[in-house]
Amino acid sequence: MPDARGARGRARRTGLAALLLGVGLLALAVPITGAALSRLPGDAVLRDLRADKAVGVRALNRLIDSRQMAGRWREDPRDLGDLVLAYLLLAERPAGDPAHLLAAEQTVTAALRAAPADPYGWTRLALVRWQLGRPAESIRAALNAACTTGPNSTRLKAIQQALRAKFPAAPDG
Repeated sequence: MPDARGARGRARRTGLAALLLGVGLLALAVPITGAALSRLPGDAVLRDLRADKAVGVRALNRLIDSRQMAGRWREDPRDLGDLVLAYLLLAERPAGDPAHLLAAEQTVTAALRAAPADPYGWTRLALVRWQLGRPAESIRAALNAACTTGPNSTRLKAIQQALRAKFPAAPDG
């Protein structure tokens, strides 16, 4: 009889361990799943942007709403990058609101805190700072960080060269 009781005790402990493991995995999966589901409405807008299709204000707002909702579930630097892109596109519209540029600056700064080695983020920060009329030194600093973190990124070269031409390095003195 002692063997049967010992086997039942081991089975209970194993069952309890499996249950706790399952609950732990579920707790980890819920935010990931919630964020992924929240991103879905904005994903179509992002696909259109990547395909160089015209995207309206309502679609950009849908992208913003979906990324903000995803951020409530789980912060992801890529979602913040998508937000910055949407804010920049809204700001460049004929009736663009300067508040979108301020939101872009705030969002890209948060994204860079989460992922400081992102050359796209640093390039966006330089661009936003330029559009906001920030001091040239802050634009050069962001541009230097972009070139340091992504020195071989051919997709960023054109914008980086255009910004460097506008804000050349200060002479040593």
